[in-house]
Amino acid sequence: MTTFDESRTQRQSSDRTGASSATGLSFTSSLKPVLVFFLVSTFAVPVLFVVADQLLPRTPFWNRLFTATAITSIAVFAWGVLRWEGLSAGDVGLDRNRLVSGTVSVVVIWFVINVLSYALLAFRDEQATLGLPASPTNGLPVGASPTQVAGMAITLWIFVGIAEEFAFRGYFQNKLVALTGGGTDRVRTAAGIVLAAVFFALWHLPQMIAVRGIVGPEMIPALLALTIYTVILGTLYELTRNIVFVGLLHGTLDLNPIFVVGETGAPVTELGLLVYPLIIVTVVLYRLWAKTERTTDFRPQTIGGTE
Repeated sequence: MTTFDESRTQRQSSDRTGASSATGLSFTSSLKPVLVFFLVSTFAVPVLFVVADQLLPRTPFWNRLFTATAITSIAVFAWGVLRWEGLSAGDVGLDRNRLVSGTVSVVVIWFVINVLSYALLAFRDEQATLGLPASPTNGLPVGASPTQVAGMAITLWIFVGIAEEFAFRGYFQNKLVALTGGGTDRVRTAAGIVLAAVFFALWHLPQMIAVRGIVGPEMIPALLALTIYTVILGTLYELTRNIVFVGLLHGTLDLNPIFVVGETGAPVTELGLLVYPLIIVTVVLYRLWAKTERTTDFRPQTIGGTE
């Protein structure tokens, strides 16, 4: 997990005047850092997974531990490349303040869904109890033990969510937006987001082949779906510049924290689609607040000097 690095951000902020929000989030003009990050991480992850498959026990615990370790390593590598660019984790949306605001925002979204789910069961005169979330697609069945649920939640919410978003939205997307001339131009910013999403989907290609065994025509819909999903995440990041918010959303969409359980023992998911309008409302309210209270969060991405 990348460390919070607020000291440099605070020093930079103290040097700025009231027009600090106009000061660019400046990356170097060199392509070397972003190419090194993309190429090394693209091939390192599948190699690590193949090696781990041969050496580690094939148990859920070791699978989750290795997944968390591998993705955290990518995030730490991204942090190193970000420092190479002359920026800090706080500059791109990972600091203590955004840890609090991002976490609260996501908790509120799922709290509302849980309350409404409970109300729905009560309206139907069905028995409602509290239980642990399940995610069969991730190997977490209904009735899994608290230890299993906690392990899966930590893996998906923190490591797959926050760590991956820091690496690919915090660094990679910001760099591509800067390179495309975005920042203050919405069309160019959108182009940078889409370009980053396409590369992020391609980043998964060796993993699909070497780890999941996906080959042939079936790769196309998987890559397309991943690109669309990443464009959504990238847009949410650009609107909030909060890695914790987007990362927790990413993780919780993989393992929904719906704790209201119906008579079948499965979490109530009928209102699951409500999460999307709630996300939109939350992002609008968050941006209205942050644009006033945290103006430096939205510095436009720019290209500065060479490395």
